[in-house]
Amino acid sequence: MTTTETASKKKLTITMSERRPLSVVEEDWPIIARADDHDGQVECQANHVRTIRVREHEDGRRIVYGWLSAGRGGVPAGWRGASGGFLVTGEDETVRAIRRIGGIIGDDKLADECIADMPAEDLDKPAGATAPDTVHAVSKTALARMLALLTVAMDHCPAELQDEIRAAIAAGGAS
Repeated sequence: MTTTETASKKKLTITMSERRPLSVVEEDWPIIARADDHDGQVECQANHVRTIRVREHEDGRRIVYGWLSAGRGGVPAGWRGASGGFLVTGEDETVRAIRRIGGIIGDDKLADECIADMPAEDLDKPAGATAPDTVHAVSKTALARMLALLTVAMDHCPAELQDEIRAAIAAGGAS
C-alpha cells in the first residue's frame, strides 16, 4: 500500500489479491473497520506488524485489505511479508474477505477483531427498509447502457415516458 499526495487529493494505492492494485482518493473511501496487532511488548520492538482495513465508498462498494510487514524490531534476512485485498459489495462478502485477509497474513484472531469493529447491524429496522431519500448506486456504464436501450425502445413507450427519457438524456444522464 502506498500513499501519494497530489495538489488536489491524497491518493492511496492498495495491493489486491487476484487483480492489479487499486488507486483511490483516500477521503472518498473512509475506514469503517480496522484491526492492528504486533508481536512485541511495544510496537517499536515488534518483529512483525499485522493490519486489516475495511474502506467503504458512498456507493456501497468496499475494499478489504491487509498486510503483514516487518516491524521496527527487525526480521531475519530473506523474510518476506504478505499483503492482499478484495473489492466487495455487501455484508456477507465483506466478512468473507476479512477472513481471507486473516488467512493471507496468518492471523485469524485479527480478522475476528476487524469483524467486531464493523458498524453494528440494526435488527430493529424492518428488512429491506431504506431512507426515503436513499439512492441505489448504478455504475455509469450500466446507466449508459440502460439509456441506450431506452433510446432504442423509446418509440414503443407511452408519450409521457418518452418525454422523461428525452429529458434524462438531455440532462446528461449517460455522461
